[in-house]
Amino acid sequence: MKHSFMLDENILYRSIQGVDPNGEFDLASMQLVLLIAQNCHSIRYNSFLLTRYMHHLSILKNEKSKMLDPLFFHRMFFGNSLKAVMEHAEPPPIPSSAHIPSEDINVVRAALVSHPKFITNDSGLAEAINACQQLHLIALTPQQAMQFASET
Repeated sequence: MKHSFMLDENILYRSIQGVDPNGEFDLASMQLVLLIAQNCHSIRYNSFLLTRYMHHLSILKNEKSKMLDPLFFHRMFFGNSLKAVMEHAEPPPIPSSAHIPSEDINVVRAALVSHPKFITNDSGLAEAINACQQLHLIALTPQQAMQFASET
């Protein structure tokens, strides 16, 4: 079964650096990215997320890669239209019943176009997404998402 994922920008950073939200060694984000790349899944993004991803990639390409080469991520996803799907539709507004942190509104709005599985290590953001049924989204940690990404 094919799944679509939207990666919070911090998942990209953590997959390349091989760390958890506390900066400790953790391969979960990297393993998730590799499973998505290996299997028949895709990531979804819009221009807002692309800008954020490219910002992280430009910073990380100048650092010694601890785990995943930033160029791998760039080539695998942004060089392959089957793996990374750019969404051009204007995202709808966040429902008033959602209590999304202000710094995450544009990322969550991006997910409202195609309703992919939203992957984040931000527990406050995940709780806010999962608490609002009107969003029709599910937020997962990389560890939780691996169950779906493992499917072929």
